[in-house]
Amino acid sequence: MATKQYLASDCSNLLSLRNLLKRDPGAYVAEFQQQASHLRSLIATNLVDLTAITGHVQNQGGDPGAARAQSQHDHHFADVIEFVSHCLPLYWGSLDGVKDLPGLLLKMLRDRASTMSPPLRKATVQALALLRNRGVQASLDLLPVWFSLFEIPDKALRLLVFGDLVS
Repeated sequence: MATKQYLASDCSNLLSLRNLLKRDPGAYVAEFQQQASHLRSLIATNLVDLTAITGHVQNQGGDPGAARAQSQHDHHFADVIEFVSHCLPLYWGSLDGVKDLPGLLLKMLRDRASTMSPPLRKATVQALALLRNRGVQASLDLLPVWFSLFEIPDKALRLLVFGDLVS
């Protein structure tokens, strides 16, 4: 059996940290707060309108290195969203400063859904559905955003939202 010190040193990836955190939430409060703060930063940078700052739209088809970097960033962003959404109910009543996270995810989805990458959009929808199922997010707040997502030309997203609405 591994010791707690060994397990704590193996917190490099979010899946192992989530496993440890669900087993002993009190021992990993600082790690959860760090990831929640990281999620807030990622959401804040995503909500910044880069076209307003730079004055032009980025080249969509040119640099494969930039596309790969953006894909890696979106994958990391989706991983952090998934981690926080799974662990947030454990700290919902006990930690200050976590009650704004579902609202921030909802705002990001409402404001940027059409410009988000499909995997990031899917991760955000799944996280909000999970938070709703666990009693953290109100269903009435989600419905207008869910219906607005049907306008986005993403069949997998529409199937996900439709399945969530009818279940």
